[in-house]
Amino acid sequence: MKKILFHHLPKTAGSSLIIQCQKIYKSLNDARYDIELSPQKMTSNKFSFYHGHYSFNKVREFKRHNPNSIIFTFLRNPLNRVISHFYNKIDESKVIPEIERVKKRGVIENLDEKINHYKNDIFNLSFNEFLDSSSKIAKESRYNRMSRFLAPKALFKQNKELAIVRSKENIKSFYGAFGL
Repeated sequence: MKKILFHHLPKTAGSSLIIQCQKIYKSLNDARYDIELSPQKMTSNKFSFYHGHYSFNKVREFKRHNPNSIIFTFLRNPLNRVISHFYNKIDESKVIPEIERVKKRGVIENLDEKINHYKNDIFNLSFNEFLDSSSKIAKESRYNRMSRFLAPKALFKQNKELAIVRSKENIKSFYGAFGL
């Protein structure tokens, strides 16, 4: 069976797609983050459909283990994505339960610190304050978020402009399909 990986970029309608895929695919993987998507899960016959907020490094590793796989992603107008991400990030009724779910998975540390950061620095921001904020959460939400998922992490640290160019090239050459 051919493996399918949906590279879920945040705030690009991925959750809606996953809900529909859960109705079709009975063998969905349970790895939402890089740390959870091990080579053992990548090569396991137990799964045929993978989805998660993976780095490009992890997606590339998946392709090395599964050269005949289908890998796809969704893109969104960057301004609309930032606005959607803002409303998601300031909504305590969504953020706290999600952090608690991640906490139960036991894959990310210091989540109590993250909750405090949201409560003290994010939840009460206006959109303009969010755009101006020096908070790591706000910065990561607004600055080339999709591009940072589509090129190697180290490249963004070395040369942001080249990383953005590489992201565009990767969309065309690496992914079997992408949706807007």
